[in-house]
Amino acid sequence: MNGLFSHCTSLAGKFTAIFLAGILSTSQAFPEWRNEKPEDVDFVIYMYIPYTEVSVASTKAKKLIDTVSAVSVIDRQMIDSYHFQTISEAVNTVAGLDVIRTNFMNTVPMSRGILQHHYANKTLVMINNIPSWLTTTGEGFIDRVHINDVERIEILKGPASVLYGSNAYSGVINIILKHPKKDDETLKIHGGVGTQKSYFSGGHYSVLKGGKSLFISANSSNEEGHEFHHLDGAGVTNYVHDKAGPVGANFTLNASLKNHSFLINSFLDKFTGLEGSLPTFARGAGKPHVREGYLTNYTYTRAWNKFDIKYLLTQDWNRRDFSRYLDDSSHIETYGSRTFCSFISDISFIKAIGLTLGSDYERRKMNNFRYYDTRDNSSSRDGNLKSRQVHEYSGWGQIDFQYNPFDFTLGTRLTRNTLFGSNLSSRGTLVCALNKNHSLKFIVGQSYRAPSFFELYFQSSSRTVAGNTKLSPETCNSYEIAYLLSLGQHMFIQVMGYEAHYKGKIERQTRTVLFDDGVTQTGVRQYVNGDPIETRGLEIEFNYRNPSLLDAFAQFSAIAPRNNESYQTNFRFVPDYTIASGLSKNIKTLTVSGVVKHRSRTDGRLARVGTFTTGDLNLSYQHGHTRHIFAVKNITNKVVLYPEYVWQSGVYLNTVPSEQRRRISYSFQIKFGT
Repeated sequence: MNGLFSHCTSLAGKFTAIFLAGILSTSQAFPEWRNEKPEDVDFVIYMYIPYTEVSVASTKAKKLIDTVSAVSVIDRQMIDSYHFQTISEAVNTVAGLDVIRTNFMNTVPMSRGILQHHYANKTLVMINNIPSWLTTTGEGFIDRVHINDVERIEILKGPASVLYGSNAYSGVINIILKHPKKDDETLKIHGGVGTQKSYFSGGHYSVLKGGKSLFISANSSNEEGHEFHHLDGAGVTNYVHDKAGPVGANFTLNASLKNHSFLINSFLDKFTGLEGSLPTFARGAGKPHVREGYLTNYTYTRAWNKFDIKYLLTQDWNRRDFSRYLDDSSHIETYGSRTFCSFISDISFIKAIGLTLGSDYERRKMNNFRYYDTRDNSSSRDGNLKSRQVHEYSGWGQIDFQYNPFDFTLGTRLTRNTLFGSNLSSRGTLVCALNKNHSLKFIVGQSYRAPSFFELYFQSSSRTVAGNTKLSPETCNSYEIAYLLSLGQHMFIQVMGYEAHYKGKIERQTRTVLFDDGVTQTGVRQYVNGDPIETRGLEIEFNYRNPSLLDAFAQFSAIAPRNNESYQTNFRFVPDYTIASGLSKNIKTLTVSGVVKHRSRTDGRLARVGTFTTGDLNLSYQHGHTRHIFAVKNITNKVVLYPEYVWQSGVYLNTVPSEQRRRISYSFQIKFGT
């Protein structure tokens, strides 16, 4: 792997040096082009990505080519061209991001190879820049919004705690909802059926008139799933019906009136868990795992000549419920809430200098955790978690200085947590905009993640799993360089290299534990801060759009650990490299597209896990306001296996199967209005 990584790094370095030499030898001063917008219609539609204004990297939207972080974008054009059916499927094609599965959870986003163990709590999930995550375990859910309701998906890779505090540890996924762009009224409905007895339906309505806007959507889906034989942690084989797509429903409302905006999102999702309280059929494996939640937000904004303010008030509630026994007689239910308020002010002293100041307050509360009997709903234990809460206060600031062709940003956040004391995270970025089509970015960033209630306090009845009140927050320092290049009106390339140092990554280790009541027990799987790990990586993104020819994309990412501890505890389960590519061709009203993804082999806990390559094929036909879509996902019916890295004992579990088998579907979309 080191040889491959060094070779790729060398090639990227030579390419960058040669290209920069050519640019610098002919470049002039460009004082005003930063604010220019392309006038050519085809250019705006088909070369949208580098000039898309994204908001995930700063409080004010900036063009992707000028952002102060390493950001990737999946826009509406790409979603429609390649017929992504979920947000998970879409972001799984982004360099540096891999959506995987563990025995306990599905749709787990892994940014830059940082494993998420029982819970997906190291990559922050947001809707319209509003963070959402389960206070009990810290995890977010990326498929809580239907893909048809999405305008674009912004992916920030690397630490982002200066802007977002805890949980923006290794990356951020920001889901931007559709929004009417002119005075119009639109209704769009969709539906479809597929193999594995799947069916889905929904729609959204949007209107923008007189400065008032409304977007409202509702969607539902269900499927039986594919049947396969699963080997559990006790060596028992049984049938499991595994569901590939979201099963449940979601509702979203986004409205604005002058300076006021409102957001509501709720979801219900049921997936097949391969672990109950243990990864065995006897303890609930193979039973439905339910998660649901709602997010409500009110935002007030006001702009003056050189002074903007924003106030946000958010309530975030999530619940999880899953089986503990083969007969489904006992379940675990957990739910918690976060109340979050934030005040942000943007101040422009002069044209070249901007200052952003913010303050946040958050209360996280563990509303309930209970073991209950499904026959009479009686509760037995609370896992040492009931009514836990924590308060967190933070203040942050960021200054931006522009002197063409340079843009320098420096920011820092001071956080006070009532359990862990203080944390200081900072970042600095230098963007060198060589001209309006080329930029070079140097980024230094820090992040942290506060331990969740589960990691701190949980105790199983047998004391075989235990939290740890002595845990410290996880921290990360990273160093990045990114080169962005727009060639002509059709091609966009982004090359990113990084080195990252992670300290105190929280994981389970088997050890001897002295409990508070004086009892000592061996063989306890307790949450601890692990050894420091280090990595470096390379990410290359290519996008080509030409309405008269074709659309294409290609993504490549490579990861190499920097020390032995990194390999043993994390990167042995992470592929050395991943590749994703796609082609889309329009033939009048017909569109043909395909996507291929390749993942290199990894080590497993017991044996090596081989490479896999999967392919999707899509065909769509536009007839008036109706679009018909025929899709085949995983056309070779390849059984994709992920290494089982969570359960660190036993002699049976080495891999976890992906939910995605061959899936054939037909869907339609009908648009009414302008």
